[in-house]
Amino acid sequence: MIGSPHPLRLAGPPALAHVLTDLDGAFLSVDDTYCEILGRERAELIGRGAIAFTNPAERPFHAAAIAELRETSRSLTICKSYLKRDGTLVRVENVASTVADGLGPRRIELLPVRWTPS
Repeated sequence: MIGSPHPLRLAGPPALAHVLTDLDGAFLSVDDTYCEILGRERAELIGRGAIAFTNPAERPFHAAAIAELRETSRSLTICKSYLKRDGTLVRVENVASTVADGLGPRRIELLPVRWTPS
């Protein structure tokens, strides 16, 4: 509230980027920062599943986390490694939740809050 003696504070680290996927994890929208983190062009990501860019060893975990999110709609934190175009890995911590805005089907919103460059 403006003029309040108790300013609003973030409950956790601020998001570094913003991503929307469909309920199967296919990218619908990615911002420039997310593209930079993954070392990929937007055109490489849009329409493709996030699992395609996930470290192969972590793909079962990724699939299970997306299934849980889709089934329960409870927010969760997903820590995983993505494969950059050059083959190196980047570790990213994403806060994920489902969103429904009445304009279309439910979607998944990913807010990367930490990443460790390779």
